[in-house]
Amino acid sequence: AGEAFDLVFSFDSLVHADLPVFEAYIPQILALLKPGGFAFLHHSNLAAFPEVSEFQHRSTSVSGPVVADLVARHGGRVLVQEMFNGGPLVAYDCFTLFCRGEDHAGMDERHPVGAQGSALSSSARVVIS
Repeated sequence: AGEAFDLVFSFDSLVHADLPVFEAYIPQILALLKPGGFAFLHHSNLAAFPEVSEFQHRSTSVSGPVVADLVARHGGRVLVQEMFNGGPLVAYDCFTLFCRGEDHAGMDERHPVGAQGSALSSSARVVIS
């Protein structure tokens, strides 16, 4: 079922997943993306803050840089990554948008998805978790 999806989207569930889950998921997600497809993952960023031992059951082994490294090691490319918080603590969460390594060569953070029109066609196949 390779190259089957235009978009793989996960919001608010993978913040609780530890590094071994990402080590398994990232290569699978990249294999599932159609040429030109995107993956959007909302995940923990707590590994960037070792002084925070626990926050709302988020993983302490995952961070933006860890996910970016995994994407690159498996042949993908991070297009946009944003760390953020929803309260008074450190930037405990991260959004990562990535694609297959050969896709979207002209895209950078100055031209995010949708800046010059929709990135997905009306016939796009999408998986959401």
